[in-house]
Amino acid sequence: SVDEQSMAPLVIQTCVFQLVQRVRACVSALRGTRALYDYVRQQAKISHPLIKVGLIGDLEIRWNTTFIMIDRFITYRFIIIKANTQPFRIPDTTSVQQAKIGARKFKFDNEDWSHLKDLQSVLKPFFVATKIISARDYPTLAAAYAGELAMYQ
Repeated sequence: SVDEQSMAPLVIQTCVFQLVQRVRACVSALRGTRALYDYVRQQAKISHPLIKVGLIGDLEIRWNTTFIMIDRFITYRFIIIKANTQPFRIPDTTSVQQAKIGARKFKFDNEDWSHLKDLQSVLKPFFVATKIISARDYPTLAAAYAGELAMYQ
């Protein structure tokens, strides 16, 4: 029906917003407790392939930082899953901290990860184009054109 078709974009927007909010909350929880943050960093150092970048939060008004947050969150996927499903194995954490990181809202299923990958794919061309035209020097028309081409590729 027409009503369902007009509501579909709103439903998708709401789902994406809620997923990004959960990612923000998870990153905040992992970075907000020293023991959790140390655990995540230690796991990154022994992962294969080695993870050289850290988890970061984003600035909600700067979508490029949202891309970086999601990109890195995906990189840390297996560490995040391990922390969520086995919080009792994280050293030097209290039962309250373990309950927090093991909470249902921080459990990302395969569908969530798939949506995050889709969002990453959608945002990446804009991230690349913005990087091209946001150089330290004033952007030139050639750089703007290169940025536009990058978005279409």
